[in-house]
Amino acid sequence: GDFRYEAGGYFSDDKVYLYSEGNPSTVYSRIEIAQSENVIGLKSGVTVENVAVKYAGGHGMQGSNNLQNVTVRYCEVGYIGSRLGEEHPLGNGIEFGNGGSNLEASYNYVYQCYDSGITPQTYTAGYGFDNVRITNNLLTNNFYGMEIWAKENSKLANILVEGNIIAD
Repeated sequence: GDFRYEAGGYFSDDKVYLYSEGNPSTVYSRIEIAQSENVIGLKSGVTVENVAVKYAGGHGMQGSNNLQNVTVRYCEVGYIGSRLGEEHPLGNGIEFGNGGSNLEASYNYVYQCYDSGITPQTYTAGYGFDNVRITNNLLTNNFYGMEIWAKENSKLANILVEGNIIAD
C-alpha cells in the first residue's frame, strides 16, 4: 500500500508508483493520493487554533528560518506525508524548522504522519531554538511521535515537553 510520486526536481518522469500485493484494481476499492505540498505555512506572530488539516503529501503545518511567537493549539492533523525520492520520508504533522523562539504546539491531535507528529528541527548548522513548548498533545500512528534535533553548532534551550501521549 505504499506509494511514491516522482515529478520535476529530483525526478522528471512525473509518475505515481504504487506497491501492491496484487493488481491494485482488485486489491483496493479506491485509491487516494495527495500531492507533496504543505498545507499551512507558519509565519512569525501567528496562532493556528481549532483547525483540521488532513490528506496532504507534504507537511501539515510548517514554518522555518527563525520563527518567532507561533502557537498551534487544539488542531487535528492527520494523513500527512509521502516519500521524497527513494528513501527520504516527507510529512511532519507540525514542524518548526530551522530555529526560532516562543513556539508552542499544545492540545493537538496528530495522527497518521509519514514522518513525525511534531518536530522542532534545525537542518542548517548554527540555527537554534529557545522557549519551545510541546504539551498535552495526542500523537498516534506516526512514524515518529515526536522528534527534536539540531545540526552542529545549534542551540536548544528552554524546551518543555510535557503531558503528551504518544502511541502506536
